[in-house]
Amino acid sequence: MKNVITTTIKITAGIFAILIPFYLVIHILDNLVFIQDYPSLKWVQLLIIASGFYISGIINSKTPLQWIPLLYISLLVCVPMRSIYFPFFIFVILFATIGLFITRKEFEKKYRLLSFCVLIALFGYFLLSQPLIIRKTKEISYHNDELQNAIVLWDFTKGKSDMLPKHTFKDVNNNDFQLQSLKGKTVYVTFWATWCKPCIKEKPALEKLKNDFKDSANIVFVDIALDGEKQWRNYLEKNNPTGIQLLSKNEAKTRALFEFAGIPYAIIIYPDGRYSKGTDIRISMAYNLLSENGLLSDSGKSIDNENHSIFLFAKITDNTSKDFMIVIPDTTDYYKYQNGNEAIKLLSLLDAFYSEMVESGIKIPRYVYFGIENTIQRNDSTINVGYFKTSDVELKSLK
Repeated sequence: MKNVITTTIKITAGIFAILIPFYLVIHILDNLVFIQDYPSLKWVQLLIIASGFYISGIINSKTPLQWIPLLYISLLVCVPMRSIYFPFFIFVILFATIGLFITRKEFEKKYRLLSFCVLIALFGYFLLSQPLIIRKTKEISYHNDELQNAIVLWDFTKGKSDMLPKHTFKDVNNNDFQLQSLKGKTVYVTFWATWCKPCIKEKPALEKLKNDFKDSANIVFVDIALDGEKQWRNYLEKNNPTGIQLLSKNEAKTRALFEFAGIPYAIIIYPDGRYSKGTDIRISMAYNLLSENGLLSDSGKSIDNENHSIFLFAKITDNTSKDFMIVIPDTTDYYKYQNGNEAIKLLSLLDAFYSEMVESGIKIPRYVYFGIENTIQRNDSTINVGYFKTSDVELKSLK
């Protein structure tokens, strides 16, 4: 009887031992090291699991093997860490098992050492598979697409495909829905939840954005809820939001595939199937990007909105009269002012232009044109050379 009580106490202590690395790692990353977006880093979750089960294994090193499976109750910590999705959860179980295995002296040392080497190799893979960014302050900021107060220790994802990942959601009729079915359209996708106060707070602005672009056949709005189905349907019934409404079938997998941790979060999917990977497209930015990518192909219809400009790319066809045609350039193109030395990408171009106007206290114009006078092909990159022209009325020429 005494042995059973002792074993029960050890098993209970082992189950709760996972909380030690859980809170310790989170405290260090949140308050001391300032690792950017650490909840979405898979190696952080695996570090917590492996170290937690190792501690649990030490506590229960002499506990009979038939009791050890009870320690896997600790994997409930994966719920708040959002680690329960296939195939990542297989690695979670593997790390937990190795963490326990290397503490069991009844197994030969060479097998325990081999298991430890496998764990280190897999951990190294996950460590290097995602960017590691260290913030110098609590918040991170960008200027012209460059980090201003952070250090990128490594990012081996650069150059990888930014094509939309395949993932199945549920629509309001309980049918499966994939975002790939909207190929050929420009799609603004928001990830939200009914329990997320910032998400609910921005809903009116989001609905206004949808209404401002309602006449554009080339733009589609999709809201994806990371929520319980009952709460989601109650919200839809009460508020009747416009656009396509979807529900994530697996919140953790959705976050992992689209590489985000916090919500609200938004992306733009381009007609060719690429998307704004790694960039949270806020509503204020969406007005400009949607105008460029979707509204232009609808014969230049304007948006009934006084607070945002319509950004147009005008390829000059006659330098004498500055006649032009509206074009939708590739978002991977670069842009350069006529007398400038630096070629920058689309988001940097928009950010630099509007930041300069805001800092100067200049009224935001109704129409902003970037007149493309020349195109330079350099290696695999296209550089559009031109200048800005602003107006409060729609222009017929840039002269």
